[in-house]
Amino acid sequence: EKIVETIEALRDQTKILVSVNTLKYMVRSGRLSKVTGFAGKIMNLKPVVSLDSEGKGSIAAKAFSEKANTQKIIDIMKKDHEESAITRYSIVHANDEKRALAMKAKCQEYLGFEPLYIMNISTIVGMSAGVGSVALSYMREKGDLL
Repeated sequence: EKIVETIEALRDQTKILVSVNTLKYMVRSGRLSKVTGFAGKIMNLKPVVSLDSEGKGSIAAKAFSEKANTQKIIDIMKKDHEESAITRYSIVHANDEKRALAMKAKCQEYLGFEPLYIMNISTIVGMSAGVGSVALSYMREKGDLL
């Protein structure tokens, strides 16, 4: 029971923000509703998708360009860091190392430390977010769990 409690608490301290070029793959995988996907397609959104503790996605921010999308992720991260210090982070990408390294530079500049890792995600995960997607995940400080 204690292990499950600890894992659930750690999960609640973790945030995942995904930059996607299209919502098509997230709708196909069931992470976003068809209505959300349709609306995003019509407006040509480059959304930031946040995954909850159950793996369901919701649009955390909206942008119309890749650059603005990355900045929205950094803004969300900064706000979270001000509320409760980020203790570790990692970056994954689906065949877009250039964007992942650009995100690393922004995160490192603000947080003052390097990510645990940067890596290309598996094909299976890439199928959920699409080629060119980049995700930032981080854990925030909370109590004696870390």
